[in-house]
Amino acid sequence: MLATNWQELYEDAIFELNPDKLTSCIEEAEQAIAQRESFVDITQAERHRLADARSVLKSLNRNCFVARETLPHVRRPSPDNNNG
Repeated sequence: MLATNWQELYEDAIFELNPDKLTSCIEEAEQAIAQRESFVDITQAERHRLADARSVLKSLNRNCFVARETLPHVRRPSPDNNNG
């Protein structure tokens, strides 16, 4: 994901509705943000946007975890639960 725009991955994560895909979307966005933060040519304004995006992703990840733990319809099926 080296050449991917961090903003695009960030938007993909915050608009992802499928809880099974959300975690990987968040991870991809966080990786792209970390990569962009390592560049020396970014402005202070972009550094603030990166920090804000990282904070939103952290909250989204935390909320997704809480939802999976508390809401039965959001939780992944357990491996020993055979409903098929």
